[in-house]
Amino acid sequence: MYHQIILTRFATMQLLVIFLFYSSVLVSQNYAGTTCTVTKIIHLKQDPEKCSALDLNTYLDDDLATDPNLFDFIKNIGVYDTFLLRGSNLRSLTNLDVIKLRDGSQVIITENKDLRKIPKFDWKAGDKVLFTVAENHNLDTTELLKAIKAKKVKGARVQRPFACGDRRRKSEHCRIIEGILVLEDPRNLNLPKLEEVYGRVILSGSNLEKLPHMPKLKKIEWMDNKKLPAITIENNPNLKSIAELANIENIVLGRGRMNVVIRNNPKLCIEPENMQKSFVKKYAAHVRECGSHPSLRRSNFKQAAFHDTPGPLNSDTNQNNIFTTKQMRSRKPVIITTLEFQAISIKHRAVSSTSSSPGKSGKGVRRSVDVYNYRCTTFTLCHANLTRTHRW
Repeated sequence: MYHQIILTRFATMQLLVIFLFYSSVLVSQNYAGTTCTVTKIIHLKQDPEKCSALDLNTYLDDDLATDPNLFDFIKNIGVYDTFLLRGSNLRSLTNLDVIKLRDGSQVIITENKDLRKIPKFDWKAGDKVLFTVAENHNLDTTELLKAIKAKKVKGARVQRPFACGDRRRKSEHCRIIEGILVLEDPRNLNLPKLEEVYGRVILSGSNLEKLPHMPKLKKIEWMDNKKLPAITIENNPNLKSIAELANIENIVLGRGRMNVVIRNNPKLCIEPENMQKSFVKKYAAHVRECGSHPSLRRSNFKQAAFHDTPGPLNSDTNQNNIFTTKQMRSRKPVIITTLEFQAISIKHRAVSSTSSSPGKSGKGVRRSVDVYNYRCTTFTLCHANLTRTHRW
């Protein structure tokens, strides 16, 4: 009898413990809700109305991202634990205005060419959340960037609004490019919508005769490696024009960064209509004007220099130098090639010889001749000092 009472009490306690355990589980489930995991197409057969949170990963199954039932499944789920979406054809992620994130949530949205809208993401201050949003060239990320900045989220990688990145397959649709823009890359041969580049622009060792079509390009920003210039146009034997760069209005550089290098492009010249544009005057003043004397080609310099350049040689006038007297007296730095320097020297020797000879009448005629002394090294800036001398 005693043993029966003990067993009965033990069984009752067991039932009580089991009841309390399952009660706690139910309370936890009611509090946390049901998190639905979706990593395969078959998982879309779950009932989304029973999902209070979503754990999505299309990286494990590329077909999942393009499945026609994906949007219907996720459109009304308001909490994300993990949201990894790549390569979808979705234009929007949800019908909701706000998606809540939990501590430790990850949101990675990449390479969705049609995506135009994302919801507002909300999370508690102090919660750790991870954001990676890239290669969605139709997506306006303005509000997300503001939220990340306001809540001081560390480690977030979010594209600029409507930006294309390095993984793009073509560039003709890009308004903004983040990363290195290699102009001879087949992806980049037509850039009709491009407005801004956040990275370097390079054309080196190509056979192109002109740059890709970039009529809207206004800004280049380069904040990385200070040993590399923002724009490099060099060693292009057939290049004749850089007109597509002439409309650039703004080059933003980090501290100590180089701006523009244009050199070793033997056929390059600047069209007359572009000569007075700001970019040309500041960064391509050493490149000859199209139609000018070939001896004034200055695009082979080892260093780009952006100063006033001399006018063309003119042996049919009484002006004996390629620099004006005003330029000489101001001692402004000017750029001359070895060929130009030799032409100046020969011309002045001839003038000096003629001027120092007596006139035809045999009388000594005192003539006033401008003689210029040059201090110059090939491929460097040269200073010319004006002196006045009298010869018989």
